[in-house]
Amino acid sequence: MKQFYLLLMLFFIVSNGRAQLYEGFNYAAGENIGGTCNPNPCSGNNWTTHAASNAGTIDVLSGSLSYPGLQASSGNRIYIPGANATTTRDVNMPAAITGTPQIAYYSFLLKVIDNTQLITTGPSVNAYFVSFGKTAGNSISNAIGRVGIRSVNAGANFRLNIVNGNGGGSFSLSEITADLDFGATYLVVVKYEITAANKDIATLWVNPSSLGEAEPGGGVTNNSLSGGAVVSVFGSVAISNAPNTPKAEIDEIRTGTTWASVTPAPPVVNSFTPTGGYSGTPIVITGNHFTDATGVTIGGTNAASFTVDNSTQITAVVGAGASGPVNVATAIGDNSSAATFTYNGYITNAGGNWNAGTTWLGGNVPPSNADVTVSNAISADISPAVANLTLSGSLLTLGNNNITVSGVVNGASSSAYIITNGTGRMIHSNVGTTPVLFPVGTASSYTPATIANGSNHSFSCNVQPTFTNPLPGNEAVLRQWNIADETGGPVSAALTLQWNAADEHASFNRNLCAMA
Repeated sequence: MKQFYLLLMLFFIVSNGRAQLYEGFNYAAGENIGGTCNPNPCSGNNWTTHAASNAGTIDVLSGSLSYPGLQASSGNRIYIPGANATTTRDVNMPAAITGTPQIAYYSFLLKVIDNTQLITTGPSVNAYFVSFGKTAGNSISNAIGRVGIRSVNAGANFRLNIVNGNGGGSFSLSEITADLDFGATYLVVVKYEITAANKDIATLWVNPSSLGEAEPGGGVTNNSLSGGAVVSVFGSVAISNAPNTPKAEIDEIRTGTTWASVTPAPPVVNSFTPTGGYSGTPIVITGNHFTDATGVTIGGTNAASFTVDNSTQITAVVGAGASGPVNVATAIGDNSSAATFTYNGYITNAGGNWNAGTTWLGGNVPPSNADVTVSNAISADISPAVANLTLSGSLLTLGNNNITVSGVVNGASSSAYIITNGTGRMIHSNVGTTPVLFPVGTASSYTPATIANGSNHSFSCNVQPTFTNPLPGNEAVLRQWNIADETGGPVSAALTLQWNAADEHASFNRNLCAMA
């Protein structure tokens, strides 16, 4: 964000030791940078005029330039008028690069308006308009890593060039061969490398092939100037409005000692696998610019944990989530996947007690009213409440605890049901016109009940293999279903019971049966 105060808006030292300046021109539109003095020096909005021959200004325009894939812009931009007769002004500000690094970078966004006062002949050192300076303030001593410009194709396009510019002697400029368009915004990046041979190397990229990570190829280099003053520090970044410089808008100036620091790119989430799962499910996220990830959310809920495997991959563990996109955040920005992750709640990964973390994938006991899947034989040592319950080939033994379900029960079968071996019951909190399955049974057989038309009352059910009161005869199913209306009040419900032939007494006649 650019909304910092005073110099904090302009530079900072990030935690990994990279010093960099960021200038977003967050000044009021209509103001200027460097002041109005003639002759120099003077200052305005953190910039100092170190050369001037008239009182024309470099002005602040409303709104920002932007570039796809680069950290989002805000604040404003500046305008160099390309009018040497009225505005001959060179300005600089401290580059905020500490120490004596061998390599430094700067970058900026550039939109050249037209071919006003651009040279048409071969590249000229007099046409440079952005550079590093050896010092800052009333003088920059030496302009190094100088970006220049000329028009081509009879003024229809322009090209940018670079010269190292660290001393005297003969020189030549290196030019990007691409013909660039007036009115378009370009990302310009310069690298300056100090060499022991005092023949420093400057490299220029326009719209580089990658941002935010390792330095790409594709730039043009120049080390034609040698001798003269030795450069050991990067004191300033400078802008020149002079003969042969362009009528242009400039924004988003950055300096730093790494490629990533001057091409900050928010993360990009391309895909993830699997596309659905439970709390505790590990998912692999692929994309770009993950190196400094600060957070991962799944369906808007924080991941339980995540590990940055490399700049293009993160392994995250689903937390107490929700269905929705996968989002990765860094200090630069965040990005969400186009696809959505399907969150299925909690699932067991071992036999044990309901209230033990070791029973559940991810180590967390489901909170109340979560969706739950039982895929291992477990026992209820508490009375849980769930939304939807899925029985995946395993048994849930209640003992003397209840389980309350507010949604639906899926997956019930003769090998996957609720064993009611004590006083515990399954409770459904809202039995309406849609039949509700109570998948209960004893330790030896599955004998479910179904209730419908329950006037949205809560009903409870369990089944036992013995009778509370002796029967007058033997013509019976040898099971006792205990069903109760937990809400109370008048209700008329439809009840269906199921049992196995082995549960019937030998004298039982199905054609003469009734409920009691």
